[in-house]
Amino acid sequence: MNCPICNTPNPPNSRFCLKCGNPLAAPTQPRQPVAPEPQRPTPPPAVSQPAPAPDFFQQPQAFDPFEAQPPQVYPNQPPVYQPAQMPQPAGAYPPVQAYAQPYGNVSSAQVSHSFLNIWGPFAGYGTRRRHLGWLMDNQAARHPDLLKRVNQRLKERQIPGVGVRWQTLTARGLIVESRPYFIIQRGLVSLGLNIGGFGRDLFISMATYIKPPISNFRAILAAVSAAIFVGGGPVLAGMLGNAVSGFSLLGDNSGAVAGLLSTLCCLGPIWGINALVFPLLLLFSAYKFLTEKDFWALLRVDPNEFNEDDLMALEKAVEQTVRSGLDDIGLNPAELRPTAVLGSEQRLI
Repeated sequence: MNCPICNTPNPPNSRFCLKCGNPLAAPTQPRQPVAPEPQRPTPPPAVSQPAPAPDFFQQPQAFDPFEAQPPQVYPNQPPVYQPAQMPQPAGAYPPVQAYAQPYGNVSSAQVSHSFLNIWGPFAGYGTRRRHLGWLMDNQAARHPDLLKRVNQRLKERQIPGVGVRWQTLTARGLIVESRPYFIIQRGLVSLGLNIGGFGRDLFISMATYIKPPISNFRAILAAVSAAIFVGGGPVLAGMLGNAVSGFSLLGDNSGAVAGLLSTLCCLGPIWGINALVFPLLLLFSAYKFLTEKDFWALLRVDPNEFNEDDLMALEKAVEQTVRSGLDDIGLNPAELRPTAVLGSEQRLI
């Protein structure tokens, strides 16, 4: 075999040229004819079987940094701190039990009229603390959508101890109006939310009321005064009768005189003053019930810090709920024009 480069003769089985090292092509051998393979019958298609579940105990798994890994345990490792479950304080507000039901036709409730009402619209809710309103131009037709969305948003907030209901309130007087309100209550704090049309505009009103708590000391005094008024008269009359019956025309009357004087000097003035004051207190309580729907007004004291916290938190939650509802139905909350009643207390929340 000659090298194609340098034409040097090489042995027949050489793979490289002995002179220049050029690779030499292997000699071609004639291809032997291959006998045709006999045809075999086509087997039926195999039924696919589900793939077996991977064995996680034998096959290594890739580490996922976002998957929670079991904690590593080391010798002499101090115990891991677990925060204790804080107990609920006594008298804590219960979870929410009921909210306003889905509306149906309540979203189309309009202002109605009543012939006679002796109480104001918020009678029985305490003293008014804040009354604010907002107006949105040319959006009166959207108030049914806002009513439904605000109701849904109040459900989603899940404020503990808060009850929400849909109620129609009536003004005081003859032939007066009745308007629908959301009544949101937490403890002694109540908030009335009115959403409706005012001509072509959308009007939103929020009024907050707080009913001060009842004093334990005043309640005890009232109970003692009632007991003296009811039972003091018969007791005093019996003691006077015993003292008078002890007199005799002949004999020592010093014990009877002492009993009569002690009865008149000690129990007599107490019962007499209570007999004059207690009916006046009852008359004043009846007057408060007829005007403010609060028979126990004399027993109430100033609101405490918890009541004030509930008031501010409820105001803020409802205001944010209204603004979120406006945004949900496609209105811009920034277009609300605030209004205020002259003389009402103003507070930034």
